[in-house]
Amino acid sequence: MPDTLLDAFAETVERVPSREFIRHHDGSQFVAVTYSEFAHEVGRVARGLVGLGVNPGDRVALVSENRIEWAIADYAAMSVGAVTAPLYPTLPPSQIAYILQDCGARVMLASTAEQVAKLSEILPDCPTVEHVVVMEDDAAKGLQGALTFSALGNDAGDERDAEVAARRENLTPDDTVTLIYTSGTTGAPKGVILSHANFLSNVAAGLQGLHITEDDLFLSFLPLSHTLERTVGYYMPIVTGAEVA
Repeated sequence: MPDTLLDAFAETVERVPSREFIRHHDGSQFVAVTYSEFAHEVGRVARGLVGLGVNPGDRVALVSENRIEWAIADYAAMSVGAVTAPLYPTLPPSQIAYILQDCGARVMLASTAEQVAKLSEILPDCPTVEHVVVMEDDAAKGLQGALTFSALGNDAGDERDAEVAARRENLTPDDTVTLIYTSGTTGAPKGVILSHANFLSNVAAGLQGLHITEDDLFLSFLPLSHTLERTVGYYMPIVTGAEVA
């Protein structure tokens, strides 16, 4: 098993670059994206995050439904050593505000106009958030100063690529990947700290009982902000070179 989730992804991209990784719905049909194409997008957004001043250990919050941009943002944040804080898209503004304040997020990624409307209500109370990046271009118009996901990193050069590569090299199995906020305890949600080693040990254990190959297709339907979906329906396919719809 590789040392980090980034190592696992790099190994799969090298082994099966033209293999379909994500089959996402564009509103009318499913569109396939290969591992190499996905890696290209991850690199672009990673360069963009460096350009926004995201440093290793910084928190990058993410409120979105399951979609390809969620996965790209996750691996891009991972690539620069940042820590993601995924939020359920069904959360009301007050609960989103609590998590943003608690984790001290510097960058917020949001999917749709519905999520942008929630942020418009709460951002004055979330002073650590310096940038909002919106996945749907039209939805970005609903928040002054918001950036678009499609433009992030497009103007970056070799210097940022070198910075991203250096940060990837410095990652260790014990580095934190994410803070997953759970309401499974009494009181306010707590941020559960999960490392590369945490996720990969669960993937390895799962593969002992499940025979997964490159020919398998996973259907992603639980929220990616849920640990089970993220581990079994997302990271496990990456390790094995399978496909996710």
